Amino acid sequence: MDIDLQYRLRDARRRPTSYGMRTFDEAAAFLIGADMATDWTLLHGFQEWVAELWGSQRNLAWPLIAARLLDARRAGSGQAGDAEWSEEDRIRALFDLVEEFFVESSKDP
Repeated sequence: MDIDLQYRLRDARRRPTSYGMRTFDEAAAFLIGADMATDWTLLHGFQEWVAELWGSQRNLAWPLIAARLLDARRAGSGQAGDAEWSEEDRIRALFDLVEEFFVESSKDP
């Protein structure tokens, strides 16, 4: 991945509203746009990877699978409690999931 794109993704995670992202869905749209801008190479394999983590079929759109996976992870971590999960937290978690994918993908031969 090119350095400028890495910087942009990290910056978008830190300052989502500066990139027009106020909701999880807007963050997913931003990532889909970044994927499209890289001729679909940025997130190549992400849908399959996130579906495998979630244990779901691969015929669902990755934003839906990712949202369910992140909700389950949060509930499993004990963070859920009574507090609402803010959109900013959900956006941050989505970018963390994408970063996790990049790390895992770089390990594969």
